[in-house]
Order: sequence, then C-alpha cells, then structure tokens
Amino acid sequence: MEKMKILVFSDSHGRDSGMRRALSLHPDAEGVFFLGDGAREALALAEGEPSRFFIGVKGNCDGALFGLLGGTELREEEEIVLLGHRILLLHGHTVGVKGGLGGLIAHARRRDAELAIFGHTHEPLERYLSDGESPLYLFNPGSISRPRSGEPTYGVITLTESGILLSHGTLL
Repeated sequence: MEKMKILVFSDSHGRDSGMRRALSLHPDAEGVFFLGDGAREALALAEGEPSRFFIGVKGNCDGALFGLLGGTELREEEEIVLLGHRILLLHGHTVGVKGGLGGLIAHARRRDAELAIFGHTHEPLERYLSDGESPLYLFNPGSISRPRSGEPTYGVITLTESGILLSHGTLL
C-alpha cells in the first residue's frame, strides 16, 4: 500500500528555525504544506529542500510573494489530490476562521474537499465531521513560531489510499 507523509507549517512570521528543526526530525516526509504568514522564509526553505515537494499559500500578512515554479504568485488557496484524497489548503482569513469554522466547512464542502487544512488562528486543531454529509477532516497545525498558548506546533499528515492520519508535533 502506498503511503505519503507531509509536514504542515503555518504562521512562522519571519522565523524559519522551527520549520528547519521539524524537517530534521522527519527526514521521511515527502512534502511540505505551508499555510501562510511567513511565506518568504517558507519559500527560501523549500528551495533548500529540493527532494521534497512544496505547496504553499499566502496569508493575510504575506502580501504579493512569488513562488518557486516559474515565478508563479502564491495564491490564497490551493487544491490538490494525493492518493485519491482531495485536499484544500488555505490560510483561513478569507473564510473567517477566527470567528468560527462554519465558513471554512461550507467552503470546503463546496470544493468537495475531504481534508481542509488552514492556519491563521495560531492554535492546533484536528476535527472529523461525519454529520450526514460527506466526511470532512479539518486540520490546523497551529503556529510553528508564535503559538497563542503552549509550545510551537506543526502538523503531520500521513496519507494512504484508504485513509488519512493527522497528528501534531512540537519541537521539545
């Protein structure tokens, strides 16, 4: 069975040391998702990790930033299908996640996402919804450098054809 491990970072706000440390702790991670607010250092980090794929979105503090592939501007959201799972990446400010998850849930369901990953709140979250509609995972890695409470956190996503496993890591 094919398996893929992806690290998820958000809200680094000018500091890349936490991301570098997490990458060293997970040499088997094939990819990185970056969810905004610190995209400049995330892009620089990705350039130094050519063996891993990188998908990033910009946050409300990132402004206009250009990515790695042909000078493409980072967008506010991305959609990708990996091992049959439709994944939506966004920072979260455009759907008002600081005021609740209703906007994110509605947006993810309109996009037929199975997994919606977001940042912006600086708080880790892992939630599974199976409320009669199609199942939906919500995942926030927290902040890798400026958590609202506790230690800096990042996310780990493990995908197989048959499932999604979500977890959080700290740098301690």
